[in-house]
Amino acid sequence: MEVLYRSTIADIGPEVAELLEGGLLILFQVGAPPELAEISVIHAPGVTESTAEPQVSDIVRFGGSEARITAMGPRSWAKARDLGHITFSFGGAPSADRPGEICVTAIPHDELWTALVPGTQLEILRA
Repeated sequence: MEVLYRSTIADIGPEVAELLEGGLLILFQVGAPPELAEISVIHAPGVTESTAEPQVSDIVRFGGSEARITAMGPRSWAKARDLGHITFSFGGAPSADRPGEICVTAIPHDELWTALVPGTQLEILRA
């Protein structure tokens, strides 16, 4: 599978668990201001050779847990690529409510929470 995006989790903000219970996961790259780091998974984007953009049905992998992309907001990929800011919504919605949102299929809360530890790889893969 072609790797479209790869990043490594560096830290987990203290408010991430609460947002995750509501089906939302926010990522910011290393160096985010403290007020954003509190609500975010902080990650270090890696280098990939692909210039392709993710699309519906592509795979998002958090360590060993996977979800499929069901919708992408019109600015979601630009924010991920340019700013390291990604907002995942785990409801499997067929359309994104926010322009920077990536909607994906559900992953059981406990499974996803267990995967979100420093050192875990986040990947977006071509299906």
